[in-house]
Amino acid sequence: MRLPVLVVSDADRVVLESTARSRTAAARDVQRARIVLLAAQGLSNRAIGVAVGLHYNQVAVWRDRYEHEGLAGLVDTERPGRPAVYDADDVILLVKTATETPPAPATRWTMDALARRLNEHGVAISTSQVWRICQDLDLKPWRVRMWMTSHDPDFWVNAADVCGLYIDPPVNAVVWSVDEKTGVQAKSRVNPTKPAQPRTLYRRGRGNRREFEYRRYGTAVLYAGLDVHDGQVTGWVTDSPRAEASSPS
Repeated sequence: MRLPVLVVSDADRVVLESTARSRTAAARDVQRARIVLLAAQGLSNRAIGVAVGLHYNQVAVWRDRYEHEGLAGLVDTERPGRPAVYDADDVILLVKTATETPPAPATRWTMDALARRLNEHGVAISTSQVWRICQDLDLKPWRVRMWMTSHDPDFWVNAADVCGLYIDPPVNAVVWSVDEKTGVQAKSRVNPTKPAQPRTLYRRGRGNRREFEYRRYGTAVLYAGLDVHDGQVTGWVTDSPRAEASSPS
């Protein structure tokens, strides 16, 4: 028995043709759009299945769903799946634990530590599942960002003066920004760093390899001055942060 030609409205045809030509749409959406368009040309389910690489019974399913539901019928419906293993209370406990200070001597939470702590509270959860939940919540307890708080009571007054020099500088004004890098450790590796190597027939590729052990040669103080007009940097190194030792020779 030959199936009747599938009727497709002009508005739906525009959407389907755009999806069928798209290079960024999901492969399943492109395939379903092609099924409907080919069915609108009068092709049989077997011929459509050969053209789109799908069994003709599945072609009949999408053809029937479009006929009764339109474009909405080409969208996957939600599947019940198995019930959630971890309820809202378990997730709240994970968030509460991850946002607290970890037990000493640890300085930050790891996925293993979070899983162990939740197991101690009766929540049987694996490290990988802790990772998935943290990813879904965009929770990164292992990441640390540093900041500095000034204890100068006149900080904002001084900051306003400095910002004013940049926003509205006086005529012929010269602004110096001076800083120092103290406590620079002079050290070198015991053995030289081994460069990266590509993959060969008998060996996998590998990145740079650097030995952990190093030698210390004391501590130095680095000073540097930037000439903003020509980009020249004047730098000098001393072994003391005292004023008499900090001038360039």
